[in-house]
Amino acid sequence: MSHITPRRTIEHPLPQLPPYKRIRRFAFLELPKTISGKIRRVELRRAEESRSETGQAPEGFGTEFREEELDLKRWGDAP
Repeated sequence: MSHITPRRTIEHPLPQLPPYKRIRRFAFLELPKTISGKIRRVELRRAEESRSETGQAPEGFGTEFREEELDLKRWGDAP
């Protein structure tokens, strides 16, 4: 089984996707869940609002990775 890295997560779909569908940012995080196991979307929305206002993810909401930080080859670029 291979190890999942931020670079591989973004690079894998590049050949199959047009530029407007590319993953531009993402974060590995533990999803907040209720006792019954449902995802607490309200907390996710609040965290995203806070991130957009301050520019940083709230404590406990993972590390964000951006496409431009990983210095990837762009879709359609010559080798």
